[in-house]
Amino acid sequence: YGHYFHFQTVLGGLLEKWHDGPIDPANGIYKPADVAGHWREVGEHSRMPIDGSLMIDNPVQSSYPPSRVFKVIQKHHDDALAYTFLRRAREALFAFNQNISDIAVLIDIINNLGLNGDVIVHEAELPSG
Repeated sequence: YGHYFHFQTVLGGLLEKWHDGPIDPANGIYKPADVAGHWREVGEHSRMPIDGSLMIDNPVQSSYPPSRVFKVIQKHHDDALAYTFLRRAREALFAFNQNISDIAVLIDIINNLGLNGDVIVHEAELPSG
């Protein structure tokens, strides 16, 4: 049904970094571990393999890095490749419990798209290594 719809991805709900105050008190989110239960609930409703333990063991510190990489790929390549990156970043995070705020993880995802991860991460102004 794709020809009936026009989709536009909007990156929202971004978290620059965790801090000592409440992040989303209405939903009981004060620290990274509080996200794990919400992710498991989403996994149950969407029938996707999300266990959320990453947010307890090795929490994503910011949603900015993968978002910035998405925009760089979109700018220099095309929307299709940017959406492929976004899909693979979500799979890395939710299905494989990889921390997508880790620069090495992002570089690996980008390299596996046939792009130069080091160059894209540098342009996204992310600290290396």
